[in-house]
Amino acid sequence: KYFFCHYCLKKAEAAERYAEELLGRTRQLAEAGLALDERLVAYGEHHKLGGAAAMRQILAEDVLFSAVIASNDLSCLGAVEALTAAGLRIPQDMAVISRDDDAFLEFLTPAISRYVSSPESFARRLSRAAIQLAQAGFVPVKPVRLMPMFVAGETV
Repeated sequence: KYFFCHYCLKKAEAAERYAEELLGRTRQLAEAGLALDERLVAYGEHHKLGGAAAMRQILAEDVLFSAVIASNDLSCLGAVEALTAAGLRIPQDMAVISRDDDAFLEFLTPAISRYVSSPESFARRLSRAAIQLAQAGFVPVKPVRLMPMFVAGETV
């Protein structure tokens, strides 16, 4: 029904850094006729313990949800640990997606579904900017979006 999303940093810093992403999630939920429940957004450190702590915080809210989007691979690992310690089965009771693509995720059981960024696309964009800087002496400031590819593991 809802989702959990773990952001690194302190809440105020994360709110600023991830505001666009959270707005996108809020709009997508609204299109599906759902509202973002702030109790299902947790903030913490970007490592296994941070992910586990954030997931325990969400679970303590006693709010129904069925999917987790973790902000990185290690937070995802901690969230999975907290979910299984709470007696939840993945994916039967809870879907899990990581925003990161560390190779170890595919070796977990079940394999974690995740988003994969293309190092080639990043390198091409960076090279284009470096060439423009060398030729023109400047690079215009504009947002650059690199769209990740979804890899369906066994957790959705």
